Amino acid sequence: MLACGVATASWLGCDATESGGLPAGTWNGDNYDATDAGGGGGGGEDATSGSNQNEGAEAGVTPNAAQDGGGGSMDGSGHRGDGATAPVDAGLDLDTGSALTTFTLLDTNVNTIVDGEPVSGWDPIPEGSTIDLAKVGTALSIRANTTPQVVGSVLFVLDGVTTHTEDAAPYTECSDNGLGTINPCTYSLGPHTLVVTPYLEAGDAGSAQPSTTLYFTIVDSAKDGGMDGAAD
Repeated sequence: MLACGVATASWLGCDATESGGLPAGTWNGDNYDATDAGGGGGGGEDATSGSNQNEGAEAGVTPNAAQDGGGGSMDGSGHRGDGATAPVDAGLDLDTGSALTTFTLLDTNVNTIVDGEPVSGWDPIPEGSTIDLAKVGTALSIRANTTPQVVGSVLFVLDGVTTHTEDAAPYTECSDNGLGTINPCTYSLGPHTLVVTPYLEAGDAGSAQPSTTLYFTIVDSAKDGGMDGAAD
């Protein structure tokens, strides 16, 4: 799934080297016939060695980097970091786009599961969630679960900055080696917007399928009690 010397996906500025395979459904413009949903399948990726270059560091996500803490708040919507559901704000109106893709928060400390190990209570990630690093840890990534399960490629854009393209399942935000090692992302404290777009072909080529947007907020209650969602 990785590229730039890591696997078969292409980081921004690199060429895709391998397609994840065409979907099982019938593509038809913005609509396609698919019956399978859920996380990415195993295999389809060749593990190689190398280092990843992330074009989206300023957007708050960096592969293989330690996360920096800070404080944050529970804004009354989504999930708490321990998986407990918080009351949903009745006034919350988020345009999430297509419902054909869901998201899973992964614990990247686990490297024995090809699709990644979901953080308990975070599969799928609810819209408007507040993720507390003090509760879930800092070794995290987000997996996109497409419908159909296998597509040509998946483009991740965090906070308006292209961060990564995956050409093979599992479709993880900061890439993986296809054998269970998931690269951790570093999320800055505060609100984030992640837009995921599946494509028919590898390297963001072919027809773009409907995009799905995930809104979430990163806090760290260990730093300032989770009061404001901002770094000290």
